[in-house]
Amino acid sequence: MDEFSELEKKVYDALIEGKQNEVSDKVRTMQELLSRSGTYSVSLPDKNEILDRYQKLNEQKIIKMNWVRNMNKKTIYILGAAAVIFIGLFLGLNTGDKPKEQVALGELKAKVTFVMGDVKLKSNGSDSGVKPEVGALLSSGQILVTGDKATIDLEFSHGSSLRIKGNTEIAIKRLIENNGTVTEEVSLKKGMLVANVTKQKQTDNFNIVTPTVIAGVRGTRFLVEVNGNSSKDEVTRVSVLDGSVGITKHKNEIPVTVEPFEILESKETAQEVSSGEFKRVTISAIDTKIIEGNAVEEETSTSVETEKSLFAKYGRLEVLSLDGGSVVTGVITAMDENTFTVHTVKGFVKVDRKKVISHDAKQLK
Repeated sequence: MDEFSELEKKVYDALIEGKQNEVSDKVRTMQELLSRSGTYSVSLPDKNEILDRYQKLNEQKIIKMNWVRNMNKKTIYILGAAAVIFIGLFLGLNTGDKPKEQVALGELKAKVTFVMGDVKLKSNGSDSGVKPEVGALLSSGQILVTGDKATIDLEFSHGSSLRIKGNTEIAIKRLIENNGTVTEEVSLKKGMLVANVTKQKQTDNFNIVTPTVIAGVRGTRFLVEVNGNSSKDEVTRVSVLDGSVGITKHKNEIPVTVEPFEILESKETAQEVSSGEFKRVTISAIDTKIIEGNAVEEETSTSVETEKSLFAKYGRLEVLSLDGGSVVTGVITAMDENTFTVHTVKGFVKVDRKKVISHDAKQLK
């Protein structure tokens, strides 16, 4: 490989060796384009055209012929596709031939709509992180880590949302729009998240990647948990309240099959019993409550509380100042796009989110 440029070596490592580097996401996008022909509004060159262009690159001494002769046709095709499509379309390399149709890629953002408790936003795994502010726009590659009983809500560009629960770590993998087709993908390393995915075009993709599977969804409310209360490592649970979720195995976050091996419908749960093997059951009452956002409310609404007991139970106490001068003191236990559910000393109350002008922690004396 000494005769190749650094870029070509990185493409080779990502495509052939399955190694992770800075071009892995782009190579993966190309693989998806090739494996899902017909679902993208992109005109891809056929095999003969790729080989022809690959030969032209070779004539320009980008790749040496003595190495090409030692490769089989399948390898030539794969690397030719990477060289022509990946380098030409994504990095703007001028090979003398313009592609039939330029791929239009747009980077999307995820907006922070709610933050509660200990939440850290990191640019990489070794970063100490900062607490994200409501309204902050997050990009691909950023990492979110939540502490005990913390919560953060994200809203995506086309209306889908995630509620990231306590003791959870996620990475935003891809937020792109390609010729009107949206791909939004989050990697869940550990913990739990609840998703509400709005219905978009058939070609749009909203994926949650766990250590063992990819949960691909379209128009549904569901949760995904990694590990949870299980003693096993990297165990995934997927519960669907309504809609459907397809579960696909992956290798290095690349699907190993085109079609999912499990499709969960409304009121179903798939619990991983061994690596990549799932048992399907009816959704539990607690998972239903978590997805609906009222688990704590229904479990504790009859108890009598004081500010000290609330602080002891949740580890925090909050003061919500409302438009008009009123104040609500308690703990936010659930939320949707319109209201907060607040556990106060008088019970649970609903607060209109639009009326909240400030949200502060209260210290007990």
